[in-house]
Amino acid sequence: MQMPYKYSKFPLVRNKDIIMSKQLKHQLDKSARKGCLNMVFTRFPYYTSKVQCKRLALQHNEGNCVAFAFYMHNLLRNSKLKAYIVGSKPPPKFAREGYRDISHAGVVLPYSTGYVLFDTAFYFHKAIVLDKSNDYQSCHFFTNVYTRNEDKWCFKLIKDKIVVYINDIDVDAYYELRELINPHQSITIHTNKADKTVFRCEIDKQMVSSFYYKINLWNNMLTVNSKTQNTTHAYLSSFMQPNMKLDKYKIKAWIYDLNLTSTQKRKMYKDITTFFLHNNPLIN
Repeated sequence: MQMPYKYSKFPLVRNKDIIMSKQLKHQLDKSARKGCLNMVFTRFPYYTSKVQCKRLALQHNEGNCVAFAFYMHNLLRNSKLKAYIVGSKPPPKFAREGYRDISHAGVVLPYSTGYVLFDTAFYFHKAIVLDKSNDYQSCHFFTNVYTRNEDKWCFKLIKDKIVVYINDIDVDAYYELRELINPHQSITIHTNKADKTVFRCEIDKQMVSSFYYKINLWNNMLTVNSKTQNTTHAYLSSFMQPNMKLDKYKIKAWIYDLNLTSTQKRKMYKDITTFFLHNNPLIN
């Protein structure tokens, strides 16, 4: 059963006391960058524990887009800035078959003459300011951390949504301008069920992937790459015992033969073995 979206009964209220200035914009950009660099995007914890997004964000600095939103929301709250977690329909290249329209999360900060959008899960390392003086629209160039392609992202306030254009094309994506109060239940749970890919991605200060590994349950493939390790694939079946349990010695030998740091090897080995401990058998 899909969990319904639950929204606050109250609208996003503009705070007349918050006036956009160069100093505030600089502060918000620093917060956005911190929200990108201090978090790690990973889906493994959702398959190996019952910890929800808010705790993953505030205690472990990791999780999915909802966890990133909770972390950003908390950063702003610590600066005494009232912001809201909002639902989003992501661009098609970030969605998967089976996703509902609202399958992503961001953060919106209303202020005296506009709104500020934060989406650190997409590694937007700048605050997106939509001000009345600029007809509530703003454009920036951001790099896709996975493909390293740079795209022009434009955001425009239209009625009750912030609409997204990529490279000047309307990609049918938007952020809602209303507070979503159950993002873990309504977004995290349904996206995990729809998408059989479990991955972890660490980025560097240039906002590109520096270490990435993924279990793809559609084709039973394990993939890894890093700054020092070229993309490498292996079938999960090659690490399974006849009873379909993971052979820890085989997977450890494979991981430890990769050109990764000792810390990366330990993290990858722990994630994968814990995943199979809690989810086996999931592969065909």
